[in-house]
Amino acid sequence: MITVLAVTFAAATVAPWIFRKLQRNAFYVLAAVPALAFVWLLLQYDRIYPGKGGAATGGFIEETLPWIPNLKLEFAFRMDVLAWVMSLLVLGVGALVLVYCARYFKNKDADLGGFGPSCLPSPARCSAW
Repeated sequence: MITVLAVTFAAATVAPWIFRKLQRNAFYVLAAVPALAFVWLLLQYDRIYPGKGGAATGGFIEETLPWIPNLKLEFAFRMDVLAWVMSLLVLGVGALVLVYCARYFKNKDADLGGFGPSCLPSPARCSAW
């Protein structure tokens, strides 16, 4: 989970340079980030639903990243079934919106390099991680 968040925000950071090179087609490149996160989440099905035949028995994914160890401060992420479903929904729709943007905007539209990066972190922020 932490890796997915880090990659999403890193992609948003370099997105203005991608837009300079690819113009509106950069939305396709940016759409790959939430799409790959969506696929990764689908592959976590067995960790979320650990019971036989998909019966939910309270599975979850938990990751912790120490921030200031001396003060015992850390970033802790936990994903249960509801967060997993909502994350799939938000990341899937986010990827589709970015694909739609690739043909909605024109190459001559102003400030594509500013708009595109602002769309990318939104699915990560809203995905309840």
